[in-house]
Amino acid sequence: MPTPEVVPAPEAAAQPAVAPEPVPTVTGQLWTTAAVNVRTGPSVDAAQVTTAPAATAVDVTGVAQDGWSQVVWDGAAAWVSSRYLARSKPAPAPAPAPAAAPAAAPSGSAGTSSAACPVSSGIESGLQSNARAVYRSVCAAFPGVSAYGGVRPGDGGDHGTGRAVDIMISGDAGWDIARYVQANAGALGVTYVIYQQKIWMAGDPASAWSGMEDRGGATANHFDHVHVSTS
Repeated sequence: MPTPEVVPAPEAAAQPAVAPEPVPTVTGQLWTTAAVNVRTGPSVDAAQVTTAPAATAVDVTGVAQDGWSQVVWDGAAAWVSSRYLARSKPAPAPAPAPAAAPAAAPSGSAGTSSAACPVSSGIESGLQSNARAVYRSVCAAFPGVSAYGGVRPGDGGDHGTGRAVDIMISGDAGWDIARYVQANAGALGVTYVIYQQKIWMAGDPASAWSGMEDRGGATANHFDHVHVSTS
């Protein structure tokens, strides 16, 4: 009886490997003139990768599009608004002049508080622990604040994850609150504070406030509220 012929099954075609996107060639280096957003594309609608502080050296590729410059950030192509790039390192921005504090306004030595806040209490359930600590402490130290903001669904930053608080205030009173948060940053887990188009990054040994890019109106530029982000 003849032995049946065994026909091997055809091997599945190997799927071609997806080649990683090549990193553009760096042609030079420029400096940021203000705290500026690094984005995945040349548009304000592109996803934000991070915020580069003022006086940060960035590698550029020489490619420009619609007022944006292509950069290499963390080993990948990204984009920065060209208007905030310069050939030389900018001088440090001076710290804002101290404002005359009202008699009832506490200083950083007032410390923190865990007491529940009766103002905008609905935001608390969506806040992470450090953001909740900021909210309660500011509420206790500055009872004149009339409103707070917390979680914003769909926000791609700290507001979307419950790690940020907006303290609705303006004028010199806002600087009192910003300095209070700055003074208690370690205890509250603060990562950065924004007010009146200036940003302070926690851990800055010089405690310097840096100018930021113009984002539009008073709210976008933080003239009507203090923004506090936490870890």
